[in-house]
Amino acid sequence: MNPEEKKELDSEIKAYRAELQEAKRLKDKQALKKIEKREARIRQLEGKMAGASAKQMGITMGVFLLVLYGLIYQISVGAYISTPLLENFISFPDANVQGRYYIPAMWWYFICATFFQSILGKIFGVSRR
Repeated sequence: MNPEEKKELDSEIKAYRAELQEAKRLKDKQALKKIEKREARIRQLEGKMAGASAKQMGITMGVFLLVLYGLIYQISVGAYISTPLLENFISFPDANVQGRYYIPAMWWYFICATFFQSILGKIFGVSRR
């Protein structure tokens, strides 16, 4: 979905909800009737946004699974660290080298993805609040 269109739809939904809350707070029956007439359109907009989010998530998961399928042989390969920082959580001692710990590639991916997602989100101003 186009970010401008998403922002516009989101602002319309927020405005509707704010009006509805205000009318409920004031117990204004005429305003409630007037606002409830727009409810069908707001439901359509919410459905459209949910559909767009589901489509985006499906595409993202599809690409992720394709990449994972392409790299499936590397799952048995991992990263080595020389600090026992993560030893008790997700690492395994390396039988060949004393003092080194092995982190499976899947765990290493999630650690790096989380770290870089938060850093890049803050840099580009798209992080969750």
